[in-house]
Amino acid sequence: MFTSVTFWLCCFYLSLCLISFTFNLWLKNSVVFTKQQSRYLKEQKFLIIGAGISGLAVGYFFKKFNFNFVIVERAQEIGGTWFLNRYPGAAVDVPSFLYQYSFFPKTDWPQSFNTSTELFRYLKKFAKWAELEDIIRFKTSVDDCEWDDEQKLWKVRLSQNQKTSDEYFNWTFVCTGSFNEPNKPKFENQKAFTGQIIHTGEWPENMSVVGKRVAVIGSGSSAAQTVPGLLDSGAREVVQFQRTASFIIPRLLGFKIPRIFQLLMKIYPFAFITRGFFWAFQESLFIGFEYHNSFLNKLLAKFAHWHRTSTVKDSVLREKLKPEEGVRFGCKRVIVSTAIYEAANDPRYSLNCSKISEFTSSGILTEDNKEIPVDIIVLATGRVRNRRRKLKG
Repeated sequence: MFTSVTFWLCCFYLSLCLISFTFNLWLKNSVVFTKQQSRYLKEQKFLIIGAGISGLAVGYFFKKFNFNFVIVERAQEIGGTWFLNRYPGAAVDVPSFLYQYSFFPKTDWPQSFNTSTELFRYLKKFAKWAELEDIIRFKTSVDDCEWDDEQKLWKVRLSQNQKTSDEYFNWTFVCTGSFNEPNKPKFENQKAFTGQIIHTGEWPENMSVVGKRVAVIGSGSSAAQTVPGLLDSGAREVVQFQRTASFIIPRLLGFKIPRIFQLLMKIYPFAFITRGFFWAFQESLFIGFEYHNSFLNKLLAKFAHWHRTSTVKDSVLREKLKPEEGVRFGCKRVIVSTAIYEAANDPRYSLNCSKISEFTSSGILTEDNKEIPVDIIVLATGRVRNRRRKLKG
C-alpha cells in the first residue's frame, strides 16, 4: 500500500515538473527576433524612464537582448514606490508570490503580504543580479520629451545635479507608473501650523513619532496602513480625518510563512504551483470587484460588513466606518487590511468625520469650531494621476 502511494505521488510530482518545465521553456522562447529585426533593434538607442519595478523589468530584457539603452531615475535609489513609500506600515496588498518577477522568484518571503522594506530589498537584489546598477543614471529627471520629425528621434531634456542636457533616442519607454506625484491638497491657513506636515509618499528617513499626537488626513489604502503603523511606532494619539468610509476586507490568505514552507519553495516546481494558486485566487475575485450585480459582489460586500462589525467594538465608531448606503462594493478601490479595524479599538485612536475648516498654529480646526491639537499632520491623500504632459509628438 505504502509503495503504491509513493509511486503515484512520484508520478504526480514528475508530471507537475514536466508541465512546469514545458511552460517555462515556452515562455523563454516566446520572444524570438529574425536576424533582420535583431540587427535593426541593436542599432537603435532606447531610453527607459523610471527604475521602479516595471523599468527594471524592461531593462532586464533589453540587456538580455544586448540593446543599447539607458535608464534614468530621478530618485537616488531604485525601487520607485517601494523606495519612496517608507511611512509606518507601508506594505503591498497583493500576495508576495505574485508581486515579484516570474523569472526571478524569491522563495523565502517572511510573510504572504510583505512590507515596502522587504520589496525594496528584493528589487535591489534583482538589479544587482541583472547587472543593471551601472546602467541607471540616478538623480536624473526628464524635463521635456519631444518628437523631432526631421531626425525621426525623441529629443529628451535631462537634468542632473542642476545641469541640463539634450539627448536623442529612437525609442522612449515611460515606466513611471500611473500615479507618481504626491497629491497635496491645500488647506486654509496651512502655513500657520508650527508642527510637521508630511505626505506619506515623502516620509523622512528615521522619522520618529514616539510620544507625538498625529493627525492622518485620508481614509484610503495608505491611511489604512499608516494609522496602525503609527500606533505600533509609539504615537501618543492618532486622529484620523475621514471624508467617506471605504469597504475594507481582511487580508485573505495573509499569514507568516513557516520555515518548512520556505524550504519547500526551493524544490521545483512548488514555487511555480504556489504562484499559480495565488494567481487563480486573486483573479477569481475580479468578478466580485467588477460586476456589481453579481452574487460574488454581494457576498464580498457582506464579508466586508462582517469584518467591520465583528472587529470594531465601539458601536458609534462602527457606524462611522460604514460605507454610505447605495455605494456598491468595488465602485472605488477596496482596501485590503486586517490591521485598520483592530487599530480602531486602540484607546489612542479616534475618528473625525467633520470637514476641516483650517489649520491653526497648534492643530486642525473643524467646521463645527472644534480644534484638535496635534504635533504632526500626515497627508494620506494618495497620488496624482500621471498624464505624461512632458511627452510631445
